Amino acid sequence: MVELGMNTLVSVSEGKISSSVAGEVVILDLDKCEYFGFNPVGATVWGLLQQPETVESIHQALVAEYDVDGEQCKKDLLRLLQDLMKHGLVQISNEACN
Repeated sequence: MVELGMNTLVSVSEGKISSSVAGEVVILDLDKCEYFGFNPVGATVWGLLQQPETVESIHQALVAEYDVDGEQCKKDLLRLLQDLMKHGLVQISNEACN
């Protein structure tokens, strides 16, 4: 599995359809005929991933919006992104320029 760094660019993979439902998000992977559901925090991350974003910028947005410890947020975000990568829901681009 690809190692994610805070400067890694991440975005939604092609062929994924999503819809908001009561503050949550439901995602359909047309390639695999699978669906996924995200709670409100996951929905926030999914919304940010509609355009390529660095892991760091997603992390900063989550810490600003939610009452969460920064280090715990980072661990949870990296775990979520790794899981999304495993299921082919997101793609990794080149490292962002510093």
